[in-house]
Amino acid sequence: MSGIKNISKASQPREKIKKNGSRNLSDQELLSVLLQSGSKEMSVSRISQNLLEKYGSIKQISKQTFGELSSNAGIGDAKACILLSIVEIANRVERIEELKKITCSEDVYELIKYYRNFDKEHFIVICLNNKSQVICYNHLTVGSIDEMTISPKEVFNYALTNNAKALIIAHNHPSGDPTPSEADIRSTKSLIEIGYVVGIPVIDHIIIAVNQYNSLKQKYGIIFMRK
Repeated sequence: MSGIKNISKASQPREKIKKNGSRNLSDQELLSVLLQSGSKEMSVSRISQNLLEKYGSIKQISKQTFGELSSNAGIGDAKACILLSIVEIANRVERIEELKKITCSEDVYELIKYYRNFDKEHFIVICLNNKSQVICYNHLTVGSIDEMTISPKEVFNYALTNNAKALIIAHNHPSGDPTPSEADIRSTKSLIEIGYVVGIPVIDHIIIAVNQYNSLKQKYGIIFMRK
C-alpha cells in the first residue's frame, strides 16, 4: 500500500495539466481525465487503454455511436455521453468560421471537409448573407439520401431562423466517389424549386469525398436556372 501512496502526483493526468498543460498528456491520459473515474472492476486508466486498444486511436473512438461506446466495459451511458459531447464540442470549434466568404466551390469544400471521413452520409445546410458570407452551417440529417427523407421544411426553417439570403447544400459520400446519384439530383431540384418560392435560393450542392468533391452547379448548371 505504501507504494501506491508514494506515487508522485506529477504522474497523474490532472496534475500534469496543472504543471505543464494538456498538450503533454498521452491519448490514454486525456481519456482518463474526461472519463474521471473507473468502475468497480477496473481503473479509469485501464478503461481508457482498452478503448484505444479496441478502436486504435482517439479519432476512431470519436466516430463511434452512443450504443457502441456504451457497450464497452466501464463506460456505460454516462461516460458515453461525455465522450460524444466532447467530440461535438471539438466539431463545433473546428466548424467556426467568422463570416467566411464563399467565392467558389473549393471554399465550400474547405469549410465542410471535416465531414469527408464519416462512415454515414451527412446532409449539410450552409446559410449565406447577401454578401455570400457564411452565417452558419450544420448537418440536419444523417444517413443515405436513398434511405433518409430530406425535409424541405427543416431545411428552410433553419434558413429562415438564421436570416439566410441564400443556401448551399452539401453532403458527403462515404464511398469516396463524389459523383451525384439520381436521388441527389432529384432532391437538389426539389430544394431549388422550394427556394425560389420562399425567396431563399439554393445556389449550389456540393458532394464531398475523402480526397475530392463535386459541384452540381458546375456539372449540372441547368437545374439551377429557373424555367
